[in-house]
Amino acid sequence: MKTSFKDHNSGILPKQTSSKYDYIKIKVWLGQHYYILSRYLVSRMLTFIKVPQDKAVKVALELKKWLVDSELFDIQQSDLEHHLFRFLETEGFGSAEIHRFKLVSQFHQSRIPLVIVLCGLQSRTKTAFAQQLSHRLNLPNVLRTDALEDMLRYHPDVAMDPHRSILDTSLVEKKGIIQAFKEACQIVHCAIQGDIDKAFHDGKSVIIEGFHVDPEYFATYTTPEKSYSDDDDDMAIRATKRHACLVLPIILYQDDEQYALDAHAWISSTIQQQHTHSSSSEERKEEEKIIDRLRIHKEYMLSYRDHPKTHRVPCFDMDMFAMDSALDDVHEYILSAIEEEKKKRKKQEAMVSNGAAVLVSNPWERTDRYGECGLAPQPWYEMVKMFLCLIFIAPIKIFGSVACLLSFFLVTKVAWAFPKSVRSDWVAALGKIHCRICLLFIGFIRVRWVHLGDSTSRETKGTGMMPQVAGIVSNHCSWCDILVHMSHFFPSFVARSKTEHMKIVGSISKSMGCLYVERSKTAADDAMKKGQNQGNGVAALVKQRMQGMAHGRGEHERPLLLFPEGTTTNGHFLLPFRTGAFLAGEPLQPVIVQYETRGVSPCWESVVAHRHIILMLCNVFHSVTCYTLPVYYPTEKEKQDPVLYAANVRKEMLKASGLRPSHETYPDKVTYTTALKLKHGYHA
Repeated sequence: MKTSFKDHNSGILPKQTSSKYDYIKIKVWLGQHYYILSRYLVSRMLTFIKVPQDKAVKVALELKKWLVDSELFDIQQSDLEHHLFRFLETEGFGSAEIHRFKLVSQFHQSRIPLVIVLCGLQSRTKTAFAQQLSHRLNLPNVLRTDALEDMLRYHPDVAMDPHRSILDTSLVEKKGIIQAFKEACQIVHCAIQGDIDKAFHDGKSVIIEGFHVDPEYFATYTTPEKSYSDDDDDMAIRATKRHACLVLPIILYQDDEQYALDAHAWISSTIQQQHTHSSSSEERKEEEKIIDRLRIHKEYMLSYRDHPKTHRVPCFDMDMFAMDSALDDVHEYILSAIEEEKKKRKKQEAMVSNGAAVLVSNPWERTDRYGECGLAPQPWYEMVKMFLCLIFIAPIKIFGSVACLLSFFLVTKVAWAFPKSVRSDWVAALGKIHCRICLLFIGFIRVRWVHLGDSTSRETKGTGMMPQVAGIVSNHCSWCDILVHMSHFFPSFVARSKTEHMKIVGSISKSMGCLYVERSKTAADDAMKKGQNQGNGVAALVKQRMQGMAHGRGEHERPLLLFPEGTTTNGHFLLPFRTGAFLAGEPLQPVIVQYETRGVSPCWESVVAHRHIILMLCNVFHSVTCYTLPVYYPTEKEKQDPVLYAANVRKEMLKASGLRPSHETYPDKVTYTTALKLKHGYHA
């Protein structure tokens, strides 16, 4: 089936014709530098801002004619734009096109490289789509990775199995198919890394298109560290330069019926090359198997729609019968992304000029309207709103939360009359319900859990068995984290020994199977971590519990939830991990918790507890999204080196979440909060 491509709001692209005005040069000055005005480039800029091709050519020609006839052979950029906008208005275009032209012009003048990555379909349609998009955006550099992948697969110096691909019908399991795809993507990405770095260095734009292109490598792509000078001591200036690139991964997909039709020609030619002596029935079977694998690939790609916001990739339905519509949608998305990039850079530059550079990379800076320590002045209507919520809403929240606590306390008391094998399951089930209701009373109307990837893993060598998950590791943002995790996993925690003897909390903690420790055992922990002895401190008890869970000795116990950062952040960073959760060398379930700020941020970092609770109670609605990553099974090397294990798990969490890495630790937080107390003159 053939698909014709036409430019938006016009017929077939008009053929470029020359004019006598093209032989006359006009200098356009940008400060102390100038460029020679090109009618062709003007028309391409206009098509970039979604002006139809025929109109763009006409406006560019009329502009050049007028400038020549008016003998304006030296002109400033601002004057050129003024005259161009007059001709646009004459053709019926208004403020929207003018705003877009200014936006795109500033974007190009800043020499920010634009890298558009088209992922998804294995068909010839995507290649034509990329070519048509490059024509619209005036981006002549289109890097087609499919041809590159074919060469790499048979290159003697590249470790790529020529027979291990999505076409390999010996791969039956979904995980194996995705793994083969990722391996090919990694090699292709390494091969094009030089082209990407060159685009960044030269400030040029490029479109990358191909089947073996995984958005994972581009979702949070930033300029390499070497792109800014070591003389830039200002953190905000370094951050501004580091993100001086715009990488846009885009996933294209079709419904299954269209995909099968469009991929048929490609699959048929591939099978004929590989199986020249096969019968037609065998070829049809091979084709069906390959299409099934392509559907698995499509599901994997579309899963990026549910990834965390910083890793979320837009997906566009490329209907072969409405190709112009898909081009328009992608075109509009690119323009909106450029505008968003401009806003980010403007905000960063404002922070630099206001001397707020140190706060750009601060894991404890508050990001809500209440500011540092929750003390930022509020307008009168916000004060009235808070007062009304404190009088009418807060009591309901407090009463409901306390009622949930007391109700679950009664459940735990009744539960002790039953055997442990029964008690563990139904206490956990009722505990999850109570915690979710408690979150509802606090204001968390929306608690969303998203599972990223396949949590199955390789079998343990020699046994044919997989060890169970020994614990859960999560980033730490708020006191609400505990309730959020309890509503889903209902895990156990490490608690002080005196907690066991508290009246209400003690009974609840026992039902959860909490691990009670003495904080005075830290000396033994230090000795254990240095390898001097096995120790009997907190780390040793955690290690014993996790090993028991992994190997079935803790049959009726709940997995431990540990926060390896050791303190809370503002939810935008991930601090270095402590090694306590990784000493056991057992499988772990990584989880990322991300709160949405609606009025007040649920993250608790630099605000005193009672003030933060009041602010939370005075805001009606809150929202949180949690992402469970695939279970991490350590290698033998990681089992022997907990520092390496912790670093690799942190790396996976950073890659999946888009959180920013930070080298600060708890002592840095103490220093920061102490400075805030002195600054605001209150006892926090």
